[in-house]
Amino acid sequence: MLCTHIEGNLNDPSFELALRRRLGGAFTTDEVLLDWDECRRRVIRKASEAGRDVGIRLGDAALDQPLTDGDVLGCVEDVGEVPIVVVARPRRAEALLIECDRMEPLALAHACWEVGNMHAPLFRGDSDEHTVRLLAPAMPVLDRMLAGIPGVRVTKTVCPLPADRRFSTRAVQATVELASDFKIVQKKGTAS
Repeated sequence: MLCTHIEGNLNDPSFELALRRRLGGAFTTDEVLLDWDECRRRVIRKASEAGRDVGIRLGDAALDQPLTDGDVLGCVEDVGEVPIVVVARPRRAEALLIECDRMEPLALAHACWEVGNMHAPLFRGDSDEHTVRLLAPAMPVLDRMLAGIPGVRVTKTVCPLPADRRFSTRAVQATVELASDFKIVQKKGTAS
């Protein structure tokens, strides 16, 4: 099977209903498991859970619209009584959960610099009004570097690293706000 575009997403109830109507009722799913770094690839060849050979050729569209959980890659209607829908499923990965208080912008900047210095990707986590949460793929060296930053908490976790939450130069649309009492003080050093 060759997929050249995403038909829709099964997590969208209106698309699932339209797909059921098109296929004449019930269907089964066959999942293609993807690692976090495969979701943005332009060309992928994988075996599905049922052993089906699946080629995915999305071209530049993969950079703008990476594969997400539930994306329908195609349908196989002529194999039996019940049609089969081939679906993308990103695997869960071992990751570092990086937490920092919103009132600690320098600690957050230092943590982001360390992640970037390791050329590791950075993902938006589920932040709240008090804490900024970021995710990065687990690396022992990065874990040690981040653990040494005051104001930053690092824990290992296993979770999805969704491509649509990855910071990248193509899709940065974040707003950064500093606290009103934030000051940068330059200290004069002594010349030796």
